[in-house]
Amino acid sequence: MKLKHVKLILIFLLCLSCGTNQTINSQKNNLEQLNCPQDGYCKIQTFRNSTLKITEDKFGHRSIDVKRGENIVVQFLYKRNEIPNTMDSGYSEIVYLELNESSLKDNTFKNIDLNQVNAQYGRFCYCKDATGFYPISVGELNLAKIDDNSYSLYFEYNTLGIPQITSEFQTVILNNI
Repeated sequence: MKLKHVKLILIFLLCLSCGTNQTINSQKNNLEQLNCPQDGYCKIQTFRNSTLKITEDKFGHRSIDVKRGENIVVQFLYKRNEIPNTMDSGYSEIVYLELNESSLKDNTFKNIDLNQVNAQYGRFCYCKDATGFYPISVGELNLAKIDDNSYSLYFEYNTLGIPQITSEFQTVILNNI
């Protein structure tokens, strides 16, 4: 009878430890969806060993490519649901951050300091006003160490004069630089 109880306790502990990982993954997914407008979806991606390559054409329009490099690039994407039976109803926003090893610690970047993490905002739509990529110079990025292998990231930003729907996001970054 005692052996049966020991087996039940071991099975319970095993299930409990599996549930903890599911809870952490669930919490991370909830963090990534924080403040996403209900009329679309949001997605956060992390690109390791990467860098942002920013190019500008002769008209001053910027484009951004994620290339192989030594940093971590975080991409936040908001894509609004298209309006049925309406041409050119697509709308999306993209935010990029580029973190290097020295910035990946308990740290806060405010306003002009956002240049250190290459903060970029992109707005894409069939709109009469501003579209394309723009540097973000107003906002606050907070990085906080969770444990030896992970950091929480919270970014609140304002594009000053460029229409925007999103203004913040939060995620967890695994430190594998």
